[in-house]
Amino acid sequence: DDETRRYSLLSSYLKNKSVLDFGCCWGDFLKLLKKKKIAKKIAGVEIRQDCLKYINNKYKYLNVKDNLNKFDKKFDVITLFHVLEHLTDQVKVLKGIKNNLKKGGKIIVEVPSAQDFLISIDELPEFKKFTFWSEHLILHTQTTTGHYLQLAGFIDIEILPFQRFGYANHLYWLRHGKPGGHQFYKDITNNTLDNAYRNFLCQKNWSDTLIARARRP
Repeated sequence: DDETRRYSLLSSYLKNKSVLDFGCCWGDFLKLLKKKKIAKKIAGVEIRQDCLKYINNKYKYLNVKDNLNKFDKKFDVITLFHVLEHLTDQVKVLKGIKNNLKKGGKIIVEVPSAQDFLISIDELPEFKKFTFWSEHLILHTQTTTGHYLQLAGFIDIEILPFQRFGYANHLYWLRHGKPGGHQFYKDITNNTLDNAYRNFLCQKNWSDTLIARARRP
């Protein structure tokens, strides 16, 4: 799942750090960090009241608030997983995040890519409709992601392509025009084929996801 994958990719950046997950939804990533006992401090920001009520009733130890400015201490790492594309003033939010990082602190951003194979190469109309839904205000490229982070004052910006979904998912989209292939077609692929397909898409910059890392000066 995404949370386990993110933990595996980012654990070296989070060890013994104070970590805040911005737009933490139901707190799944924070719960995993708590379970792994890797971070020295965990917190989250979430504006949706149903998520906040659920977390504050059931997982009070997660320390989730509805505004980043309600925390009295700064953080070593702040993550945003598929959040930035939902925000109306992205540079303003990124500047606020930078101001709530310690000097030298890092931001880690994961966003859907505008150069996704099913958009930029295949131009599948069903996938476009699925992806450009009302709450996705913008899809980023490596150039725009880097530009926004630079405008917000971050340095040492690194942006890498990442493919979340594999061959079976794309095959199902191409054949049926809807998601779910990673479940329905899971028996027609294997790790070797899937990894090769994902790597090929990343090499071509046709991945479905971008992961950016940057530092506060």
